[in-house]
Amino acid sequence: MSNMQHIRPPRAIVTVAAENGAILGLYLILLAVFTGLSASFGLATLLVWAGSIYLPFYVYKLMRSHHAETGFSLSLPELWSQALMSFMLASLLQTVAVYVLLRFVAPGFIASQIQFSIDTFEAMGTPQGDMWADHLKNMRSLSGVPSALDTASGLIVFNIFCGAIIGFADALILYTRYLSTARRERWQRMHGGSQTPR
Repeated sequence: MSNMQHIRPPRAIVTVAAENGAILGLYLILLAVFTGLSASFGLATLLVWAGSIYLPFYVYKLMRSHHAETGFSLSLPELWSQALMSFMLASLLQTVAVYVLLRFVAPGFIASQIQFSIDTFEAMGTPQGDMWADHLKNMRSLSGVPSALDTASGLIVFNIFCGAIIGFADALILYTRYLSTARRERWQRMHGGSQTPR
């Protein structure tokens, strides 16, 4: 009877995707903030690189938790759809945060970064550097500086594209790795049955 009290029915994929999406959204927001700070602080650049490299492993951990919770019964399409839904929500959260930051907190950030890039290319003193500087100047004069909405909304497409690739790779590895009964039993012994901590 005491064992039954520790067993709970597995949560729906949509519920887990929403929960993971909120966590991933915070992760992506922090990456965006550190990306903005990297223009001034070298340590922020290292954090962006480290966070970007660790992202697929973190998504894997989130997916594995729910897969174990279901007794490793999820199919490959279910695992991938969970990852996609999580990245979609995370992308929306990051988009809103980036828009607010660029629109109200640092409205001149995009223009300053374009000018910084132009100055950097011109300082190179090479034909290639001058070519790229002229290219950026022409883009700025023809199209103007991208708005906060343009920049933020572009992140949705980028994140969902990357999320589809990361999610599929993680889902494929996770699904094939835990096809083994021995590996499943070892996981359950190490984590106290089907209820796995995050």
